[in-house]
Amino acid sequence: MSEQEESNNKGIVDALSDLANRLNEIDGKSKENLFELAIANYPKRNGANPITRAKGKWNANIRERGISEQAMLDGVMRYKKWCIATGRINTEFVMQAVTFFGPDRHFELPWDLPAEPAAKKTRLARAVDAIKEAKNESVRDGGKRTAKDVRPQRGVLPGPGGTSGDNEADD
Repeated sequence: MSEQEESNNKGIVDALSDLANRLNEIDGKSKENLFELAIANYPKRNGANPITRAKGKWNANIRERGISEQAMLDGVMRYKKWCIATGRINTEFVMQAVTFFGPDRHFELPWDLPAEPAAKKTRLARAVDAIKEAKNESVRDGGKRTAKDVRPQRGVLPGPGGTSGDNEADD
């Protein structure tokens, strides 16, 4: 082989090596971007959510199990919709991302939405509404009961009729 041919071959090898390095950089960036996209869309939780450990599980799924990044991202989106529908966003009941991407593969679950939407009101809000309703009933009853009469006991939520479970007959 002549010096010219060796020089050309070395140039080709260098160019291929440079191209491979650039493709690895692009591939690394796209993986980084998909993980960041997944975490940006992951349901917010009240409590710890160790992202560094989650990234390790994400990478292990790709490297050791051959799972596509898109499959995991799709799982995040299904889980987020489910968390919204069940009222779990910003609670401690949102699964940590490290568990979600872990060996149990929660990202592969269908996360079917419930038939009924989550209750919109908290227990306190329902209790306040029950007291207001009881006050309105008091006015409709001609004032026989007072707001004090219908106030629920501490720790007891009002029953269906706006009472706290005390079935005292009105005089």
